[in-house]
Amino acid sequence: MQNVVQVLEKQYLEEKHTALEEQRMMYERELESLRQQLSPERTNQHQRSSSDRLTFPTHTPSHHSKIRFWTEERDELFRQSLSRLREQVVKANTLVREANFLAKEMNKLTDYQVTLQIPAANLSANRKVTNLCIHF
Repeated sequence: MQNVVQVLEKQYLEEKHTALEEQRMMYERELESLRQQLSPERTNQHQRSSSDRLTFPTHTPSHHSKIRFWTEERDELFRQSLSRLREQVVKANTLVREANFLAKEMNKLTDYQVTLQIPAANLSANRKVTNLCIHF
């Protein structure tokens, strides 16, 4: 189970990095589009004094704080989800041990095991709420 949790953590970090990289690329494309739109204006502005020129900051402090807040929120949700998962796995393992003990006492040739099933849709880094199902 620890290996599964570690794999999930690693996959989450990779998906988070990919999502942030895609967001950065989107902002860069948007910025380039704005620059191209302003290029005719720039030739006109070039004739004006430098104090009349328009400047567009690429990253504002509020933009950075929003990204930081979003990242912290996602990390906290992920930590909470992992904590709930760990609790559910411990509970499931306890119930399985008890079921196996009862089966042995009743001389049944049955062996119960915990199986962790995570739907692929729940592995997306863009989901805010994850519902993990544990079947035992």
